[in-house]
Amino acid sequence: MDIDPNTVKQVTPGFLGALGASFFMKGVWLFRIGLVMPGAALSYYAAPFIARKTDTPEGLAGFVVGLLGMVFVEKIIDTVEDLELGVLVSDWLRKVLGIGGK
Repeated sequence: MDIDPNTVKQVTPGFLGALGASFFMKGVWLFRIGLVMPGAALSYYAAPFIARKTDTPEGLAGFVVGLLGMVFVEKIIDTVEDLELGVLVSDWLRKVLGIGGK
């Protein structure tokens, strides 16, 4: 399997930014490391667009997007957890279908 050097060059700043952000996040280390990949992936796809729109070098845009992408992904996860979807679904089932306790 050949790895394209251009792809490595494009992914590296975002990966390093996301990895750097993981040191400043709360939570267990496995959770923080698990967020590095989504942060790097967000950087891979969004950095070229942001670099064009802000007229900054793509490496810098990749690093910043990777760094902030970690925070963004963490906030999405926190928001989904705070919604308590299981409680909402069980309340809906109880109300609409008459299923469940309470």
